[in-house]
Amino acid sequence: MNILMLNYEYPPIGGGGGVVCGDLCKEAIKDGHNVEVVTMWYRGLPVLEEYPNLKIHRVKCVRTQMRVCYPWEQLLYCITAYRYIMRKIAMDRIDLVHCHFIVPTGLLMLWLKRKYHTKCIVTAHGSDVLGHNNMRFKYLYKLIKPVWMKILGSADGVTAPSEYLLREIKDSYPGLECICIPNGINIDEYTTLEKKKIVITLSRLQESKGIQDLIKALVFIEMGEWEVNILGEGPYRSELEKLVEEKGLCNKVHFRGHVTGERRMRYLGEAGIFFSGSRFEAFPLSVLEASIAKCMIIATDIEPHKILVGKEHLYKDENELKEILSKAIYKKPQCVEYGNEKYDWTVIYERYNELYKSIAGK
Repeated sequence: MNILMLNYEYPPIGGGGGVVCGDLCKEAIKDGHNVEVVTMWYRGLPVLEEYPNLKIHRVKCVRTQMRVCYPWEQLLYCITAYRYIMRKIAMDRIDLVHCHFIVPTGLLMLWLKRKYHTKCIVTAHGSDVLGHNNMRFKYLYKLIKPVWMKILGSADGVTAPSEYLLREIKDSYPGLECICIPNGINIDEYTTLEKKKIVITLSRLQESKGIQDLIKALVFIEMGEWEVNILGEGPYRSELEKLVEEKGLCNKVHFRGHVTGERRMRYLGEAGIFFSGSRFEAFPLSVLEASIAKCMIIATDIEPHKILVGKEHLYKDENELKEILSKAIYKKPQCVEYGNEKYDWTVIYERYNELYKSIAGK
């Protein structure tokens, strides 16, 4: 099958939605499919990469940051990518278009659908769902709702990574047929090392990720030999750095920036505690990673966290966080089993492949 993947984020740029797309492409080509990806270019990256059964096209448009993409940049990507596809991609050979993110990428899918009548699937990832991220997009959601509805109504298949996100979609589009296919992970890539007195966070540095909760709680806790490593980049970093300095925690809290590869795996493997203070999530991929690495996970009491780690060590307010954190730091770090092997890509990919065959008729 010839599949066209559309995503304005694709490794190494972007976040979890790009990672999921990249991993899915790898699984698809292993299964014998031919995949062409049309994504955003970013400085330092090649415009075209070619591998057996895989081509990655990066269209040149404006993107000012590697980890964050603004709405006007996303719209420029859709326009530029549409023109690029008409010139460079043989759409008569494409059996299926798989679009990641209802917006902005769904707009590109909508234009292609109208012109070429190709079968299309849309996968939602979180902030592309109306109401999911009102902290950033409350007024934008109201503006884009009509086109958002058209995009979903034109798709031949719609997926979401959690039942929680699926319900959010149906709150805005009652009656829409949408199926839940969780995000996957390559479990074999993760090794559990001897756990150390280290707390890590792993996310984009945005206010909604709640890392400030952790920093404020640390003031009231005797940390001893424990230290905190904040992994990731984002627009909220400067605010977090100011908070660390104000609270006198510079010798205990360290900003490590964006980490990948062996460094990332080592941080996860050695971490005694993993913290996620997210106010909302669709399917927290970093929390899934931490569970596979057998970290003790302390997280906000939201449904997507409960799905992955149960109810233990979830907090509702700052007092509960202080209590849970102080008890965890008092104990010797040890491995925690969560039983999330069902999210291995070997399992998750089969669900996507069955959908591909049913939609494309192949």
